[in-house]
Amino acid sequence: LIYQGSRHRIDWNQQEIEPYVTHRFADGTEEWLFDGFLFLDFKDGTGHAYTPLMDSIAARREHWEWYLGRVFERDKGLDALDRCITEKKRTLGEPPFRHKVVLTVPVPFPGQTDWGELNGRPLDFNNIADRKAAVIWFIDRLVDGFAAQKYRNLDLDGIYFLAEDIATTKDFPREIAEHIHSKGLKFVWIPYFMAEGHERWHELGFDIAYHQPNHFFEAHIPDSRLDDAI
Repeated sequence: LIYQGSRHRIDWNQQEIEPYVTHRFADGTEEWLFDGFLFLDFKDGTGHAYTPLMDSIAARREHWEWYLGRVFERDKGLDALDRCITEKKRTLGEPPFRHKVVLTVPVPFPGQTDWGELNGRPLDFNNIADRKAAVIWFIDRLVDGFAAQKYRNLDLDGIYFLAEDIATTKDFPREIAEHIHSKGLKFVWIPYFMAEGHERWHELGFDIAYHQPNHFFEAHIPDSRLDDAI
């Protein structure tokens, strides 16, 4: 998980992302490490959220577009990851896998009426069709933007749904799953422990769901939580 999308995050330049690309052992030898990277964030750092959160204002189109710019920023994030892999190939040779990337789509706030316009028409997120239109527009921008960068070492493998339950969104993931699949991508979700809808992950259109144990949040949570999550 690479948290990149808020103004308070690190830059994720090549030096900062390197420890996730390879691991250097105590004897100085080095090996390839993670083969997949999920880029995500919940807020923009100015009080606007990309998913319904109690303490934040709903992000508008301008904030969604700022996030897009952050994703494809030169020498940071995806670009830094691609450059880092290229550099490591010089000493380690080709990795035994292609590095996969999952990118995040913001989740519209039901009831939001100030998101902005799409194709000259103001969107009203009380209307599920307008929420769907905004997300599909964003997915297309992600896919096209990724292709335009022509990364040498990265494959776009999936789209991540940012809300960790469906308490607010209800069955909205099903509205966008087909479009994600039409792009040849997986639909990925990480619900928290026993989150609303977690047991319906496949019905909701997700291809992969990681169920968080949330074991480490409180000292009183027993180790059996890990088995319970499984």
